Amino acid sequence: MKKKIWILLLLLFILILCMIFIFKSQFRTLARMTWIDIKSIHQDVKIIDGIPYLNQFTLGYPTGCEAVSATMLLQFKGYDIKVEDIIENTPTQERGKYIYENQVYAGNPFKVFVGHPSKGKSEGSYGCFAEPIIIAMKKIAGDKVKNISGCDEETLFSYIDKGEPVVVWGIKNAGDIEEGVTWKYPDGSGSFKELIGEHCFVLIGYDEQLVYLDDPSAGRHVEQPKEKFIENWKDLYSQAIIVE
Repeated sequence: MKKKIWILLLLLFILILCMIFIFKSQFRTLARMTWIDIKSIHQDVKIIDGIPYLNQFTLGYPTGCEAVSATMLLQFKGYDIKVEDIIENTPTQERGKYIYENQVYAGNPFKVFVGHPSKGKSEGSYGCFAEPIIIAMKKIAGDKVKNISGCDEETLFSYIDKGEPVVVWGIKNAGDIEEGVTWKYPDGSGSFKELIGEHCFVLIGYDEQLVYLDDPSAGRHVEQPKEKFIENWKDLYSQAIIVE
């Protein structure tokens, strides 16, 4: 009787060992398949890591997304600078928007920063496009700063392929652009229709469906639908800056 019990226990022990072996084999296979599936899903994602992150609100620059984005890019390139170095060298019309004889006047955002980064939009601060920021960036990095504004999206994303982050203009949270007031330039050289929601961030990656941005107002690796990002970027005059 005892012999039969020992045989049964031995068989049970062997059965348990077999089940453990089978389970481990299946688990390794599943894990390997899962890794392959994840790799295949993400193999077309191109993201540049290692860009220092700065938050414009923490720094006290509610409309300073352009200067903060430029600083992040320059720091990534090895320049020991602060946001203030960009702001101090950016052409600025500090009065922002003002009204005279029922006509709104303000600076040309293609030539100056309209307002001041330390002021909010309610205080008349608007921002600027690439050229005023490039003037400041060139004080630090010289001719390595390149204005690639006006390029097509294929060219834009080709810089990501080469490991080059790009300062770009778009709309936060992939929202829609709204038109505001039209203002005239004080020197009489033209006018500009306010584009509400204009924002600046660093393009760090993309895949077939999404782009990835280091957004000075929202955090690292912020996702936007690629198609909507391209639409907004083009509506904002395809503004873009690189540092070689």
